[in-house]
Amino acid sequence: MSLNTAHTDGGVLIHQGEMILLHAPMAVLTFAGNEELKKFGEKTGNAYLTSHRLIFMAKNNSTNLKSFSFPFVTLSEVDVEQPVFGANNLRGKVRAQPDGGWRGEAKFKIVFKSGGAIEFATGMMKAIQLAKQMNGAQAAWNAPPPAYFDVAGGSAMPAPPMYYNQPANYYGWAPPAYNFPPPEAGSVYISEAPPPYPGIGGIGGYPQQPAYAPQNAGFYPSQPPPAYTPNPAAGAGYPYPPPSAPNNDTNGMANGNGNIGFYPPPQTNFAYADSNGGGQAYVPSAVPPPYAPPPMMNKKNN
Repeated sequence: MSLNTAHTDGGVLIHQGEMILLHAPMAVLTFAGNEELKKFGEKTGNAYLTSHRLIFMAKNNSTNLKSFSFPFVTLSEVDVEQPVFGANNLRGKVRAQPDGGWRGEAKFKIVFKSGGAIEFATGMMKAIQLAKQMNGAQAAWNAPPPAYFDVAGGSAMPAPPMYYNQPANYYGWAPPAYNFPPPEAGSVYISEAPPPYPGIGGIGGYPQQPAYAPQNAGFYPSQPPPAYTPNPAAGAGYPYPPPSAPNNDTNGMANGNGNIGFYPPPQTNFAYADSNGGGQAYVPSAVPPPYAPPPMMNKKNN
């Protein structure tokens, strides 16, 4: 967790490839068990559940606390509390990231004044579970939190519209976004750096790629398409000329390419475009013999 690292002057700051899953306005954050954070008191703002962390961004009038970042790898004991008296709330424990602006551990609690505490909390626990399933065997998940890297000081750009659409299906899971509004337009910014810690999709925010190159893989537009060499089964006919077959169909075809993709047709009859605009004219493959009437037969007189 890091202090005042997840915001810009215009709004919340997320990493390249990080996705906002849930957004809850009118959230109230408090800390306990750490005097360094407890002194901030109650802070009202927006809570964002992303593919890699929980982000709290305080209202603009806050001076000492503007944003908090809770990476999944720093969280423990996350649960939803449903007291008999009082509002439902999300609570848990968080560890500090090295160079993240504070030290030690702290307990946190978030109350949702607009409702949705149970949905947000269960969604967050599901996101942590998915991230752990994808990364639990990696050293990055079980190691101490990585040191904070200053992305707020680097360049950030406004997020494209797709970052405002909370996904209805994310790795086979449907986040309960029906109870939460999308972020306000113009309030989300993206840094150039990918997430430095694991989340849903792995470190960097993208799915882990297999160690082998899949067959029939696509190619990037900047690269030429791969050459295709046909290799049909024995006895099978080619739907196009094999590499060794000459292409002799140059009659009426530009550049002598013939009927690309097929065997050239037999050189029998063919048609060509009539230059007078009359459609196509039929031309026989050979000039027919001249017509001659049958010879006259001498009539015998009886």
